[in-house]
Amino acid sequence: MSDWRTAKRIVQERLARYGTSDPDTISRALAEAIRFYSRHNFWFNEESYDFDTTDGTPNYGEESSAGAEDGYPSNFLKAIKLSLQVSSSWYDIDNISMPEYRRLFLGASYKGYPERWTWYAKEILLEPTPNSAYTVRLDYTKDIGIPVDSYDSSNWSFTDSTDGTTISDGWTNDWLSEALDLVTARASWWLLTNVFRNTELGMLAKAEETQQLDELFIDSEHSQFPGPVRPWV
Repeated sequence: MSDWRTAKRIVQERLARYGTSDPDTISRALAEAIRFYSRHNFWFNEESYDFDTTDGTPNYGEESSAGAEDGYPSNFLKAIKLSLQVSSSWYDIDNISMPEYRRLFLGASYKGYPERWTWYAKEILLEPTPNSAYTVRLDYTKDIGIPVDSYDSSNWSFTDSTDGTTISDGWTNDWLSEALDLVTARASWWLLTNVFRNTELGMLAKAEETQQLDELFIDSEHSQFPGPVRPWV
């Protein structure tokens, strides 16, 4: 499994012609790359979460948060889709815009099977208001970013949010084990564009980043939709 040290070494080797050896600047570029792609959907950062509706309650917020029923977990970044369980069957709930929700929502007293949902003010809003307790499944993009609480912009020293220490070179997660080529390509582009100000080489690095992104999307499709490939006959 690849780790932070490996990622820094790859970027450093790509930029060796510039003589860069500053590990903190490379760490910043890697962190920016992970942050940039954190809301993209890949097979390794998608998750499901089930919550129960309450009769007469249309809004659902973060689990254990005040003012709303539990609707999504603390590692939630972005909703992909919602499904409603009725008996033993699952039905997709349509995603609508907030203006459309306002037009359709007739108040908490107008109840039924939730058929539509929208996202507003960090809450999932269902329409119509549930008339009973139903199980809703939320498919979402989860946060698996680097364990960074803050970094000192004067020297790009990153701090681990768990114990206040700098990130160790042995640290790893799915971004480094499953998307190493994409993350390092993005970090290289970031450095060439923002540090070295080399537009020409930055464009080449961007092309490589685009290729790695396409390949990761293909890998994600294969992982999410397993099964044999049947040839046309």
